[in-house]
Amino acid sequence: MMETLASLQQTKAIHLNKLWKLDVLQTFLTEITSILKVPSSLVAASQFSKRYSSYLFSLSLNQLLTSGKFPLIQRDRDFIEFNYQTGELELIIQESTVKYQAKHCSKIQMDRYIQHYFAEHLVPLWSSISQLTGIKMDLLWENTFIYIAWTCLNKTKTPDSYDNFIYLTREADGSLFHLSENPFTAFHAGAVRNKCCLYFMMPGASGVKCKNCPLDCKK
Repeated sequence: MMETLASLQQTKAIHLNKLWKLDVLQTFLTEITSILKVPSSLVAASQFSKRYSSYLFSLSLNQLLTSGKFPLIQRDRDFIEFNYQTGELELIIQESTVKYQAKHCSKIQMDRYIQHYFAEHLVPLWSSISQLTGIKMDLLWENTFIYIAWTCLNKTKTPDSYDNFIYLTREADGSLFHLSENPFTAFHAGAVRNKCCLYFMMPGASGVKCKNCPLDCKK
């Protein structure tokens, strides 16, 4: 019988390079679905994308905007630590960084960040998750956008934070993401979401939707 990721201990670390193997990713998503007690892997995928984006950008994007450098993702060394009892997730990125002479985020730095974090990482990961679960790519990108907006407009306090946010989510060419267009242009920080993130299907949500949910809800 094949051993699952959760079969031996409460907390399990999985290196990011394993998520590029569809069979391992499928097992991981199936177990997340069971642990979160949600009705489908599509719901689990949406919640995972939110948690993953939160860790990814609150760390790396904040560091880029404030210090002019960012940690490199090393898929053979960096890993997700997942608690199979509580559903809590933590992303561990080793301290390997790209450094520049400037101490602020320039356009060149942002372009390299986009290529590294999106073209080389999130685009293929989100594509695989969409393929396995049927979740729409625009929902994954909107979940990602929420945490980019929060990091740039709320967490990070630099004179250029807003301009960098606009460049990343509006002006940067789609080719930098290895896509036909920038995946964030349809979203607006602080406004009603375009799509529901499906959080109301989580057991603890009791059917109550988020305040920015696009669905008509009186609760």
